[in-house]
Amino acid sequence: MAQPPRTDTLPQEVQDLIKRKDERIRELEERMAALEKEKEDMAENFQSGSNVLLERIKELESSTLGARPQTANILERIGIGIP
Repeated sequence: MAQPPRTDTLPQEVQDLIKRKDERIRELEERMAALEKEKEDMAENFQSGSNVLLERIKELESSTLGARPQTANILERIGIGIP
């Protein structure tokens, strides 16, 4: 990895530019980390919501039909396999 330029020999304008660049990189890295966390949270929330919805469908089918043949067949066909 290349060494950063020595700032003690650079003109002040270049030093300021390098400083702003480093600050912007830090800001963008922090933003990227926050977005990754948000993405993980959204995926987890979607999974939880989907599970609640599937459980509710199962409850409604079993209360009206006494069984849940369609949900089980559909889930098996798409590979979810939730019992």
